[in-house]
Amino acid sequence: MIVLSFNILTVGTVDSTNNYLKKLISEGAGHMTAVIAEAQTGGRGRQGKSFASPAGGIYISFYYNFPDMREEELPSVTPTVAVCVAEAIEKTANISVNIKWVNDIYYNGKKICGILTERSGTEKGFIVGIGINLSETGIPDELKEKAGYINADKATLTGCLTEKMDFTPAAFKDDRFLTAYKAKSYLTGKKIGFTRGNTEFTGTALDVDEHYRLRVMTDGGIMTLDCGEVSVIAL
Repeated sequence: MIVLSFNILTVGTVDSTNNYLKKLISEGAGHMTAVIAEAQTGGRGRQGKSFASPAGGIYISFYYNFPDMREEELPSVTPTVAVCVAEAIEKTANISVNIKWVNDIYYNGKKICGILTERSGTEKGFIVGIGINLSETGIPDELKEKAGYINADKATLTGCLTEKMDFTPAAFKDDRFLTAYKAKSYLTGKKIGFTRGNTEFTGTALDVDEHYRLRVMTDGGIMTLDCGEVSVIAL
């Protein structure tokens, strides 16, 4: 029998599980609190982008506040979570998925899951929000070329995911996660575009380094990206 460390709260429809959890934290909720919602009306992705969250998907946020966590370990949180999510999906749905740097899970060339990590609570506190599409229903027409879904039992996948997310800071130094992240990379070998400052660049994604930074071969040489959005350029 697996005993989880999370105090899990299940709710109906909220604007976003990250926002709801932030409110709970402000009211005293502690380390290893989690919120699961049936639907979100204002699901968010990185850089303020919206995330379609109709009923039927998995929308869950986890709060961590490790007293012994170091600031330099924070950049490893989202990639480590991406591996946890990918492994939970693969185990439950019996499929193979990829990770698009830095926080999206892809299946058959389409995004099926987004991850949003935010600082919250104390200096070392952070929230990880995860949204997984389990149905085509509710995906806006304009996103159907890019957004996909998987067939998986919601309760089973939620349980498996929660088990995977029951980690400690030791995970952020575990080379197993870096190896898995590299192996599941969606971008490796693909031509991509990205912006730095006011300049647009194109290049070929090579791999990620030991700090989960994306290495890209451009006409001017290798560039290393530690944040930002990249897009795949169709050949």
